[in-house]
Amino acid sequence: AAAAAAPVLSPAAMEHLALAYTGLGKLCRRVPEHIINHISLLERLFTDASKWTNGLEDRVKEALGLVLPCFANGCPDPDRLLELLANRLRSPDAGLRLLCVRYLSTAFPASHIPSRLLCVLACADSNADVRSEADQALLRLPAPDAVDYTHVLDAAAAPLPPQTPISPSKQTEEASTAAAAA
Repeated sequence: AAAAAAPVLSPAAMEHLALAYTGLGKLCRRVPEHIINHISLLERLFTDASKWTNGLEDRVKEALGLVLPCFANGCPDPDRLLELLANRLRSPDAGLRLLCVRYLSTAFPASHIPSRLLCVLACADSNADVRSEADQALLRLPAPDAVDYTHVLDAAAAPLPPQTPISPSKQTEEASTAAAAA
């Protein structure tokens, strides 16, 4: 199913629409609960970013970038957001794929396996910026409360017991004793 062609707009109408997208992004930053509770608005922005041409797609991507920090504390409907981002990762537009990876790394904790899997897939992207962003997202450590690594760090910080060197004659003696016992 081919996407419908974007409507033909006058230059003045395009400028007004560009300003509207930027204003929407800035407004969502001021009132983040509006966009977080209405994923359909985010879906519309992603759809519009692939629909418009003549510079409007850049303004929609700018709005998506402005909205991104709203998801820093998570999303009330993570499954729907994950589905949206997974679908948009298949976009032919590298800028949209880059935004998707940024949303994956911002809206989901580093311990969230499905979003990390999408980042792994994005590591094989044809665009170097998308690959780099996905690599950085995967290198991000989980929040300290997500996984407790203190026992590993304590064991790593503990001094090793002293090792006494074994002379070659003692090694031969121990080997022959072990062979005789077997």
